[in-house]
Amino acid sequence: MNGLFRATDGFFPVADIKSVQHVDARPGRAEHYVVRRHSSEAAIDLSTWDMVDLSRRPIQLVPVEPGTKLIVVYVDHEGAFADTLPLISWALCLDGFVRPVMPAGVRRGYSEHGRQAYCYHPDYVQMPDGGIYEYGYEAEPERLDTIEAVLAKEASRYEMFAAERQDHGGVANGETAQ
Repeated sequence: MNGLFRATDGFFPVADIKSVQHVDARPGRAEHYVVRRHSSEAAIDLSTWDMVDLSRRPIQLVPVEPGTKLIVVYVDHEGAFADTLPLISWALCLDGFVRPVMPAGVRRGYSEHGRQAYCYHPDYVQMPDGGIYEYGYEAEPERLDTIEAVLAKEASRYEMFAAERQDHGGVANGETAQ
């Protein structure tokens, strides 16, 4: 897969990357990455956020069976609801994760920050035979048969996270009370 990546100095071709080196933070300089290119001896600085964006870039696409759908679940104190989107392929990304591709592009998906903040809601994949499965790094391997079952599961998970948050004085992991 080709494309451009964003760096401090502008946009550059992904195919031009020779190596990427992590540089720790030091006084007067934030943590960053140094990109060496095939086409130039000049190094490029890459911010941590730009490196995250680059690492989520697809390097290979794998087609899915027609009729496969992505189910994106949203849950809050008012309840749970879902969007169902056509899934056209899977993207193997530079960071090693596999992400779904919809007509609008690659879904960024799982957020470790979301998990720590007790607001993580996984996505699900509905197979052409109707079976629904959670996908992702910490996915549970159970088959669900209806979107209603998915919504019930996620509403229950939300309640569990809300109770955990309450047990921690209304503060999520990684947060501090003001």
